[in-house]
Amino acid sequence: MKRHRMITGWGIGLILAMAISTVAETAARPAEMPWSRALLQDAFEKTEALNYCTEFEGVARDKEGVHRKIRYYRHTGEDGVVYRRAEILRNGTVEEVYIANASGQYGIIDEYRSRLGETFLLFDLDFLHLPIDSMELSNSVYEVADGIYNGIPCYELRMKVGPSDLLLADISGKPFLEVQDVHGKFRRVRPFVRVFWIGKEDHIIYARKHYNAWGKLLIAQELGTVLPEDSGNMDLYETPSGIQESFYFRPDFRMWAAARRELAARPIQDPLESLLEKTGRWGRRWISWDTLLRYGPAFFGSVALVLLLGLGGRLLWLRLKPDK
Repeated sequence: MKRHRMITGWGIGLILAMAISTVAETAARPAEMPWSRALLQDAFEKTEALNYCTEFEGVARDKEGVHRKIRYYRHTGEDGVVYRRAEILRNGTVEEVYIANASGQYGIIDEYRSRLGETFLLFDLDFLHLPIDSMELSNSVYEVADGIYNGIPCYELRMKVGPSDLLLADISGKPFLEVQDVHGKFRRVRPFVRVFWIGKEDHIIYARKHYNAWGKLLIAQELGTVLPEDSGNMDLYETPSGIQESFYFRPDFRMWAAARRELAARPIQDPLESLLEKTGRWGRRWISWDTLLRYGPAFFGSVALVLLLGLGGRLLWLRLKPDK
């Protein structure tokens, strides 16, 4: 009996030792990242490193509210600088050009050129690979389905924030009561669901959409139609010559260029026409080039004679005036 107890004790000890060893090994070895999350992180890296030329719609609008097409170039140079160029087209004609290179940002409209401080249009497509907090990535729920974007087979990856309000408050840095308020601003403006269209072959993010807690679309961005143009042609990103002005925002530059263009297109007005505009209907009735040519010399000659006589009389009076 004693021997049997000894053997049993040794067996239990061996089992405990093996369990402790297994737990220690599991703790030392990091858990394998879920495939969907690994796919998304790989897509972020590949999209950010991509050099391309694309054409898309929906960013710039003209005065009538009609969408214009944008042709966009992005290229990472050997110096590590990301070069960008955006061309705004209307009916196939380039109307505006914006450039970002190592020295700054610039705008070109016709012959007008300006240095710019912030041109959001040049950075819109960066939203496709905008990173997400690692804690939120680790605590989100993922769903992957088959999808298509512009004929390209894609993974349609849906990422939904975890259900814990306490964790969400920690991730966002917002007060817990603000996060917990189901009718508050936090749930209205913050993305709770993100959807990505990721190419199955190249792992490029072709489209991205964010939705709030109630399923309302907050923001959407698409890569558009990738064109065969070479984005590596560095002449596309050269600083324009003849910089005339400097503006911080693009709308200010557009307003200035439009005013200059309108002023340049305005015809030089005839002096007589300018006078007639000021005198109105009476002037147009009584004043004309024919009237001025017929009666002008006599009229202005008479005025000059009166002025000369008046001036001569004044000088004569001063000369004959007795000294006091």
